[in-house]
Amino acid sequence: MDSSRLEQQLEQMDKRRRFIIRDDLYELEQLEKVFQAARRKKLSIKLLDTAKLSPTEIEKLAIVPFSFYTSDSVRTEPGELVRISEILVDRKCGLYYFHEGEIEAGHVELLFDAVFASIYISSRQMPRDLALLNKLSEKASAAGANFVYYHHGNLEESLADISKKRCWIHVSNEFFGEENEVMIPDLLKKVKKSRGKLIVHINRAQSYYFLKFLSDSGAFLVFNSTPSEYADKVRSLETYWLKKKLPEEAFYLYENVMA
Repeated sequence: MDSSRLEQQLEQMDKRRRFIIRDDLYELEQLEKVFQAARRKKLSIKLLDTAKLSPTEIEKLAIVPFSFYTSDSVRTEPGELVRISEILVDRKCGLYYFHEGEIEAGHVELLFDAVFASIYISSRQMPRDLALLNKLSEKASAAGANFVYYHHGNLEESLADISKKRCWIHVSNEFFGEENEVMIPDLLKKVKKSRGKLIVHINRAQSYYFLKFLSDSGAFLVFNSTPSEYADKVRSLETYWLKKKLPEEAFYLYENVMA
């Protein structure tokens, strides 16, 4: 695929915007040209890994700073991931790693042979052992990495246990019910005390007063739909939170998506 058209499109983009691209769309030489064009516009480059590029080729690209997004389903050899990590650290590029498969006790030590900007784990495809997540979160915090967990399902009291410094816990209010909403105040207190952050995705209508309580209690609200109840007040609250931005390390590529 010819990259010249994309290079022209990049020239029309506003400066400092996010630019997401897969590594298998172009050959290495073309990718280098695209990265140079993005650099001229001071774009924030996010490269999605498909394992097409070798560590040596990644090193050539890293002349231009970028964020490298990969996963255990793409990079299956731990040694290769460590090598890539070394290259990215040396070039001041961030390594963002999504662990999709099963988590075993050995992963706690194995994962941290590499240096990560963020580690992402989700319970969308399978339930997660919160005790193991607690160990991973603890290790990530000690290593200076961010630990991001997307929790799909009902709230659990033990969710607070994984909260550490630089830990971001994503939940959705579509799973909130009367039986577990009562634990939210205590959950927020524990997460805040441990210097973590609870991110609540608003995916269904909920009262203004409950949303305002979440906002005032330290949760970060991500509005994906505007509830109709108390529309004016909720719209004002939504406008307030739309002006707030999470750091890149706190979410996987798209802030409003429960990965």
